[in-house]
Amino acid sequence: QSPVTMNMGATMNSWYDIKGLGPGSEEDHQGMKAAGVALNGLAHAACEKYNVPFKNTIFAGFSQGAVISLWASVVAKEKVGGVIMLSGYFGGKDVMPNHVEDYNREVPVIMCHGEQDPLISLQMSQMSYKGVTDLLKFKDVTYKTYRGLVHSANPQEIADVSKWIAARNVWKQ
Repeated sequence: QSPVTMNMGATMNSWYDIKGLGPGSEEDHQGMKAAGVALNGLAHAACEKYNVPFKNTIFAGFSQGAVISLWASVVAKEKVGGVIMLSGYFGGKDVMPNHVEDYNREVPVIMCHGEQDPLISLQMSQMSYKGVTDLLKFKDVTYKTYRGLVHSANPQEIADVSKWIAARNVWKQ
């Protein structure tokens, strides 16, 4: 838990300090990157413990977890199996491009977002998609929106993500 500026400094479960969720909001780049590095380290440890190739790792997250999942894939020293971003956004647009290597651009990404999300607007989601494709230059990005969905998930979104994972074949040797 840590203080979150957007919630008047209240302490809450948080990967990093959220200062705002608008297109021009100041961002906690250091906190985002540090959380991505930590998640990447956890994934490496789990892969080593269970004898799973790191290239089969899919980082997935909801809201802040989506931001951290993208960061974890970018700070990885090798290509991962994919990134799933649910109701999240492209955090760190001013610094993340400095960390992207060519192999990162080959990582498949799916971004899913509710059209009625009151926390992270559809506009912010669309701008995030453009950032991942145009600024980071990721080559395989799927973007889906869901009518009526707020800051949550629904069965269609889960089905779409399941199909996306199956199409990646990351667990087949």
